[in-house]
Amino acid sequence: MIHKIIFRNILLILAGVLILTGQTWGQESPQITGQAQVCAGSIEKYTVTEEMSDYVWEIEGGTGNSTTHEIDVTWDNNVTEGKISVKYYDGATTISLTPLEVNVNSIPDQLTITVIGDPNICDENTVTLESNGTGLFKWYKDNSITDNTNQILTLNRTDKGSYTVTVTANGCESEQSTAVEVKDITPDAPSISVTDGNINICGNGTVTLEASGTGSFKWYKGGSATGDTDQLLTLDKGKKGEYTVTVTANGCESAQSTPVVISDVTPV
Repeated sequence: MIHKIIFRNILLILAGVLILTGQTWGQESPQITGQAQVCAGSIEKYTVTEEMSDYVWEIEGGTGNSTTHEIDVTWDNNVTEGKISVKYYDGATTISLTPLEVNVNSIPDQLTITVIGDPNICDENTVTLESNGTGLFKWYKDNSITDNTNQILTLNRTDKGSYTVTVTANGCESEQSTAVEVKDITPDAPSISVTDGNINICGNGTVTLEASGTGSFKWYKGGSATGDTDQLLTLDKGKKGEYTVTVTANGCESAQSTPVVISDVTPV
């Protein structure tokens, strides 16, 4: 008889526990669902079963306010852990769920970029950008993410743009660094205009070609440098051929201009 009484009391105690936790026979206990690993300052959503009423949430290490089955929590910047608790009425009694323990990971410090070389690039030159810090790096070009994840980034003139970098540790990404501008300072290819005469020369006629732009000029005939470096080039029929010109500024040579063909049209 004593054993039966004890067994009955145990059953009553277990039944009371199930009621207080919202659990019924053969069911898992209701839980708070949401991220247990978060970043400081982030906003995360947490939910429980929605068929109940009178929800009361309690937040440690963050802020949030809700009377429904879900809540948005903003985690503090100066904590390393937090806790979410909730209770609700299921129509018969008030249920208090097991609190959810949360790890709040700090945001890594903003990185700095060291520039190795000249960020103003031309020809075959390169520049190296190196980030400080440790973790998973993410480089941005003109505010768009690139495929580069190394700590060091080497660029040539075709990679011109504004570069920033972030680092991710414990799933938390830092702010973007101060930007570094990488520029292609190769001068635009000059154009050639005829300032005197005609490109079709006969007799003792001449033609004068003028290159646009400013800088140091280099004339080419048939792809080979002629040695002429003035902005103006005067030719006679004996110098017929295809001419191009480049301009050099700040130590950088442009591409060759569109060619101009000088012809000897003297009758045979």
